[in-house]
Formats: sequence, structure tokens, C-alpha cells
Amino acid sequence: KRVEAVDFSCDSQFLTSLGGQDDNDIVLWNVKSGAAICGAQASTEFAHCVRWLNNRNDRFVTCGVNHARVWQVDVAMPKLHPIDITMGSIRRVIQCLCISEDDSFAYTGNKTGEVIKFNIERDDIKPFNEPEVHHPSLVGYNRDRFSKGIKSVACIVNPTTGNTNVIAGAGDGTIR
Repeated sequence: KRVEAVDFSCDSQFLTSLGGQDDNDIVLWNVKSGAAICGAQASTEFAHCVRWLNNRNDRFVTCGVNHARVWQVDVAMPKLHPIDITMGSIRRVIQCLCISEDDSFAYTGNKTGEVIKFNIERDDIKPFNEPEVHHPSLVGYNRDRFSKGIKSVACIVNPTTGNTNVIAGAGDGTIR
């Protein structure tokens, strides 16, 4: 057993741990008590990264082989509710992830050297028969690929323009 990734909620109340390829489980932990609250399989494909939203302690995103998901935490049940991000025909091994400061977008880096932007807004938990109004989806990606894949991404707000800048670190040592 191994742990692939961990991340704390914005208020440090919760911790998520993402298991390695041997189990691929996501587990939600209560930081104060150290007890596991609930868990679920991260995906049918191997997951590489997990990141909590910056302003909510009830949502996080996971990404990995050919998938990205936005999770809603229901501590009262307790249960994790995933919704797959619509990726269209794109199939990539996503290795890293950052969330925009306003929690609207996730930026991911992959083995083929692209930064992919996803809209991660989703509805709160609804009854099974109610349709989703907001569904997470692909927004776009860069056409100029980084050599040897992207190993790390960071979202930084430009203080002059207020725009979100994404900094990517590539496998060949470049940072852009």
C-alpha cells in the first residue's frame, strides 16, 4: 500500500489521501480526531493527484489516467459524490493540478506536455432524478507542448491585471 497524494481542505478541517495504484482509493480524514470519515474508489483508472478548492471545505478535484473528477463531500451521510469532468475526445495521463483562486477552474499538466483548463463548477448534491444544471467540462489547452511532460503547475493571480497566470514546470527543466 502506498499514498500517491494528500491535500488539506481550505480550513484544515479535512485531509484527503489518494492511494497508490494498488488500491486507488480516496479517503477523507477528520484532521482533529485523525479518524477516517469515508472513502471511495478514485476512478476506474489510476489517479495521480488531489486538490481541494480554495474557498470551500466540501469540494475537491482528482485527476489521473484519462480522467478528472470534481467531488462533493457530504459529511452528514458520510459520503463522497464524484462527477466526471467532460473531457470530450481528449485522453491524457494527468500528472498535476492546481485550482484558480476563485474555484472556477482547474489547470492540469500531463505527460504529453499540455496544460489543460477545466471548468469545475458543479451543482450541489441533488436527488438522483434531478438533472445537473452545471456540469464540469473541458475549456481548452495549450497547443505548444512542453518537452518531457508537465510535472508541476501553479495558479498565480497577477496583481496588476487580476488575471490568473498558470506557471508550468516541465520534465526538461523549463518553467513557463
